[in-house]
Amino acid sequence: MVRRQRPHRSRYRPVLRRSGAENKSIELAIMDMWWPFRNWVGKNAPNADIVFDKFHILRHLSDALDQVRRDEYKRLHRKDRSYIKGQRYAA
Repeated sequence: MVRRQRPHRSRYRPVLRRSGAENKSIELAIMDMWWPFRNWVGKNAPNADIVFDKFHILRHLSDALDQVRRDEYKRLHRKDRSYIKGQRYAA
């Protein structure tokens, strides 16, 4: 997995400078699944529900499904592999 570069703090200064009382009024935080964002929301806006964006949810589901496909391919014998071969993008 490729680690992203840390975003520049100046982008988040308006939110980071808010007082604790203001942060407690945040009800919803929409973000990708990057752990620093989740940690900040959990620590500074404890009342906020976290919603992950659809792109990242689908990416993780796709990766998990692909891993199951690869594992099953390795588990099967040569003749049975022909059913799975080429099925990565099949609906």
